[in-house]
Amino acid sequence: MEAARLSLGIETLDQICAKDRRTMAVTILPIWDANETWLVLGGFALLIPVTLIYNTFGFSVFSVFSVFSVFSGKVRSARK
Repeated sequence: MEAARLSLGIETLDQICAKDRRTMAVTILPIWDANETWLVLGGFALLIPVTLIYNTFGFSVFSVFSVFSVFSGKVRSARK
């Protein structure tokens, strides 16, 4: 709610009449609150799939690099 009040304060700097400021606040604040709620819920909803994808690909990449590093060490030691 603080960000909404700050943005309304900046938007209404040129509005002299308190009635106009109140009209703008009543018009914008319900939409602002709804957008803020959906952004938070959407962020939490994305947290689970992104974490699962990161874990899956991270394990795969780590496994491949681990195998490569083990075999490259054996090949180097065999050449010497």
